[in-house]
Amino acid sequence: MAILNQTNDGLFHVLIILTRCLVAIGPSKKEKLLALCAPESIVDPKMARQTLRRWTQIGFFEETDDVISFCEDLPIKFTKRNLSNNEIARVVRHLLFCPKNNERFWEAEGNMSADMCRITAWILAQDVHELRPTNFQEPEALYLSQLQTDDAIFQNNTRWNGFKSWCGFLGFGATESGKPNGELIVDPTKAIKDVVREMVDRSKTQAVDTFLSELADHVPVVDRGVYRLEVESRLNESKWKRPGKQDVSTSLSRALLRLQSQDVIRLEKRSDSDAQVRLIGRGGDVVQSVTHVVRGDTK
Repeated sequence: MAILNQTNDGLFHVLIILTRCLVAIGPSKKEKLLALCAPESIVDPKMARQTLRRWTQIGFFEETDDVISFCEDLPIKFTKRNLSNNEIARVVRHLLFCPKNNERFWEAEGNMSADMCRITAWILAQDVHELRPTNFQEPEALYLSQLQTDDAIFQNNTRWNGFKSWCGFLGFGATESGKPNGELIVDPTKAIKDVVREMVDRSKTQAVDTFLSELADHVPVVDRGVYRLEVESRLNESKWKRPGKQDVSTSLSRALLRLQSQDVIRLEKRSDSDAQVRLIGRGGDVVQSVTHVVRGDTK
């Protein structure tokens, strides 16, 4: 049980269709919902069934007496006015990161969403300026050289294709020019943007150390996050370069700099603060030193 084997676990496009339909008609008998979303006269309903089954197991939907509804404890209550793909992705990320869906983090079976968290944490730990894979063989060779154990990050090409698909939807990267076989550009800007905006809107300004720790609590595959630290603990540092104590990974550095360019935040270096981090760019160059994160003008 996982989410990256698309044949068995479903597609994000189908999840979006199921979500929009359920908002439109309200709690519904399973067969009615499936008939509306994937009528047998037009498509094979297997993928709709697989997607509904998996996301019921993960906690997006719930089934009671054959009636499908949204789980009560979702962080967002979907309405017709609140139904963008971005809002759906926010809920999916919340469920992916839930501890209950990652209890069997390194196991091949029954790991719920851990397969997605493992690969996302690993790829965000790489030098994203150097790693721009176009196929499964490139990341496979790299992670096999880095892992100190027999634990799997990817299991096969099928799950790599599943990762690329979910990666784009969840905001952790995109293929170059939108081409399926283009380079994967790793970039978590979209995945952290809403979290960052809410964090700095509440406080207006934060010391960067506090900011990074809080961000990691919300998005535990980025620097300092529990899933990121778990993956990093399995990597051979003779094959993987750990960032310096004051350095932010290239993936998170890219995202923070992009959010600054969008005026979501301002990254400041204040002379009265000793605690600072360094944002790292191409070739390991320090792009900017930061002591505080301040709210930008974007609302």
